[in-house]
Amino acid sequence: MLTDAQCRNAVCPPDRKQARFADAGGMYLQVSPAGSKRWFLKYRDGGKEKRLALGSYPDVSLTAARKARDTAKLQKSEGRDPLQIRKVEKLRATTADADTFKVTALEWYAMKLPNWSGHYAIREKRNLEKDLFPHFASRHIGDIEPLELLAAVRQVEERGALDVAHRVLTTAGQIWRYAVATGRAKRDVSADIQGALKPHHGKHFAAIQLRYGQYRNRHVCCKPRLCLCRQRSVHGWQRGAPKHKIYLNLDLDSAIKDKQLGLCAIPFFVQ
Repeated sequence: MLTDAQCRNAVCPPDRKQARFADAGGMYLQVSPAGSKRWFLKYRDGGKEKRLALGSYPDVSLTAARKARDTAKLQKSEGRDPLQIRKVEKLRATTADADTFKVTALEWYAMKLPNWSGHYAIREKRNLEKDLFPHFASRHIGDIEPLELLAAVRQVEERGALDVAHRVLTTAGQIWRYAVATGRAKRDVSADIQGALKPHHGKHFAAIQLRYGQYRNRHVCCKPRLCLCRQRSVHGWQRGAPKHKIYLNLDLDSAIKDKQLGLCAIPFFVQ
């Protein structure tokens, strides 16, 4: 085993690229011809030899280097690769200043925006700015608890906007899953409160059923084709800002002549 005096006096011969001075447990001090000294731990993982840097001497003393070695060996005994753990820690350090909820959400929003319609993008931005940012904007996303998210979403419920509350929770869930993927959170807390919201039952538009006699006796019966198309046109569009319109080819002549059905039966197909 090395002593502190040996570490201070260790030199590399000028005819060698480096010199190694072994301590114990796979740890050694590597000295370059220029005089730099660095600690390394050599170990094997899956039959492959790996090397973990433990710091530079004398910034990292002999005692500190041995403690770092023992920590790495403990990780190895638990089935974890110390070198992989080090890489993850470095990645987390790069996002240490960008793990607030607002920064994470805006990063997620910018990534998804190119694939959204204009209407959907506006709705998602509203969910963030009106119902989520006021509660969590400056909070570290990994520190937010499920109960806090539930309280924020229930405030949306209290406005009577049950459908919006469910959409806000969906948006939050996508942000948390992105945070998990980028190492900012351990798990998606929105999954814990999926069943805690009031159910929302959407309402359908009433069906148009026009009796043949009613249709025939309307004051616009002189223009039956125009009258019926006006009534049907509202069903040719989706709510919001649709990308596509549904065109209906109506066989109005057959419908008007078919008096036996009682109803105005209109054969059509969608283009």
